[in-house]
Amino acid sequence: MLGEAFFEQFRNDCLLKCTDIDINEDWLSYLDFRDFERYRQDVQEFTSDYLFHIGAYAEYCELHPDDTYMTNHSCPK
Repeated sequence: MLGEAFFEQFRNDCLLKCTDIDINEDWLSYLDFRDFERYRQDVQEFTSDYLFHIGAYAEYCELHPDDTYMTNHSCPK
């Protein structure tokens, strides 16, 4: 929901590259940012002025604490 709101707000004024592991919209491209090497490569190839990391697990975090920690804490660094 946050990613879609971000996209709608900035899509007409900025060149955006929006990624997710669940490609359910045509404005998204696949990227699992837990794959650090691919994430680094993607960021370097896009050469953006800004990087906004707004991905996070919410619903299933209590049942999957290790995956949630990796996704919500370790990946954005």
